[in-house]
Amino acid sequence: GYETNCLFSIIMSNMYGLVISFGFNMNVSANALGVTNAATPVGIKAMQEMQTLNKHKDTATNPMCTLLAINTGGVQIVPASVIAVFASMVFKVQMILPDAVTDIGYMLFNGSELEEISFGPDVVEIGYGAFENTNLKEIELPPKLTEIGSHSFEKTQLTHIEFPEKLNKIGYNAFQYCNLEEVVIPDSVEKIGSSAFADNPIKKLILGNSIEELDLDVFSNCQIEEIIIPDSVTSISYRAFKSNPLKKVIIGNGVRTIYTDAFSYTQLEVISIPKNVKNIYESAFSNTPLKKIALSGGKDFLSGNAFINTKVEEIILNMPIKFDTISYYFFDQFPEDVIIYVDENEAQKLKQYTTAEIVECDIDEKIKDFEQKYLGE
Repeated sequence: GYETNCLFSIIMSNMYGLVISFGFNMNVSANALGVTNAATPVGIKAMQEMQTLNKHKDTATNPMCTLLAINTGGVQIVPASVIAVFASMVFKVQMILPDAVTDIGYMLFNGSELEEISFGPDVVEIGYGAFENTNLKEIELPPKLTEIGSHSFEKTQLTHIEFPEKLNKIGYNAFQYCNLEEVVIPDSVEKIGSSAFADNPIKKLILGNSIEELDLDVFSNCQIEEIIIPDSVTSISYRAFKSNPLKKVIIGNGVRTIYTDAFSYTQLEVISIPKNVKNIYESAFSNTPLKKIALSGGKDFLSGNAFINTKVEEIILNMPIKFDTISYYFFDQFPEDVIIYVDENEAQKLKQYTTAEIVECDIDEKIKDFEQKYLGE
């Protein structure tokens, strides 16, 4: 460039017309960067160009001698070894947001190399996809934050997150495909969108007492082994906990509906479904090693394959036997040697549905003993 030519013109000030050849520029630049192999051919070219300006062809000019000295001495400004060291270094991409910022906009840092972010104290909303596909590994959310937008932290490297006490909403896919191992939802959160925490290695999950619905796929494909559904929850949606190694589930007294595949492909062996549950849909507990069921819920609708592909040995049936509620095929999904415990007033009706062994008992006491023994209630 112009500045380089000016510098070399000063160095080679006695060269004819202060003309610096392309070969000379390239030769000195290659030497300065320590790329000596590249310097040789362009150095020869530079000598040939300077020779054309030489009035005494049998005598080397001062500029020619200077160029020879530069090449012989191996003058380097930035050695190649230093460049290699810098190239191998890993630099963190950090961002400090000013205090005036209150909202993080739509896809603001999406797909960037961002690794660390510091929020101002007044941020109340993080927008759609704001940090999706970044290299974030840890963050401290601002205290006034009320909403985390959909896809906002999806496919980041987050391993830990603490939610502020004013948070009200977590959007769909907000933390999907991260590396979170523990999630504690504060009582302030009322809404969690679909797939918000799906596909994480979450082992410990604590749900706050204001969540109204567990949306579809919200915690599917995680590593959760135990969960207490709070009383605030009214529905457990499609595949909400599918493909978790769940071994213990306590269903809250507010749940009205359990949808398709909500607990399928888990490791549940025991489940107690309380009276407040009105509807249990297809495959809700399918493909699990279930052995014992205390069934008080499902009075409005009880799917004929809600428990298909299980290993049920005992059912404590605490509900009225009605044709418009229980499918004729409901008991066909269980092994032939299943034992059904039922109140004596319902035993005769039950025989219309199944040839399984029916045992009359004090059903309330039976369920109480069941929950104390298996669920620690």
